[in-house]
Amino acid sequence: MTAATSKREGTIMSKTTRNVAAVTMLLVAATVTGLRASRSRRHKAAGAAAPAGAVALQPETPAQTRRREANRRSVLEASSSGKHPERLSPLMPPTPFDRTAFEADPDAYLDVVEPGRCFQTATADGPDAVALVGSPLVAATPGAMVPLLVRGAPGAPVTFTAFDGGVFAENGLGSVSVRADARGYAVVNFATPPDARGHLAVAAGSPLAVGNQRFFVEITPPLAANDG
Repeated sequence: MTAATSKREGTIMSKTTRNVAAVTMLLVAATVTGLRASRSRRHKAAGAAAPAGAVALQPETPAQTRRREANRRSVLEASSSGKHPERLSPLMPPTPFDRTAFEADPDAYLDVVEPGRCFQTATADGPDAVALVGSPLVAATPGAMVPLLVRGAPGAPVTFTAFDGGVFAENGLGSVSVRADARGYAVVNFATPPDARGHLAVAAGSPLAVGNQRFFVEITPPLAANDG
């Protein structure tokens, strides 16, 4: 790790330390709530109306459902067993990244939630190094869903972790790892809390790309209804 990388990560960590307990609680609480909500989603898919103010989701594919449930199990296992603290806090170092193992079995990596992966990034070791880039400023209303997009190394894993509330539609948790496409694009859908205010910070990082991408989701009040 270079001195510049260490300094950058230290700065990010110092700004988010106060929110780590909230992130940990969010991961566990959202997991339990999400497991209970699985039956509710099936009812919605059958035609039941969603409650007012709920974020609308597209029907999940079987593969997406399997990934969602695997993510939640990984967090519940860590919470109940007292093992794998790296699955509950972004301040705990993530499992070292093994590129060979990832390419042989991407699901084994993507099925596990480790919030600190957003800080596990590559070093700038030459002119061919790939940087992780995206648009940092995103506007959203409370209870809305917005896409967060980055571009890095093709086919690489990218982890997004929320530090001020909100969850990702992909697993209903405050952290998620996804795989970039063949062009290097990785996208997640971030759902803001119904009572969100100010700015919500989200950090993204990839072990195969240089640097972190920080998003600042600016919460704007919804437009007042026109009473005519």
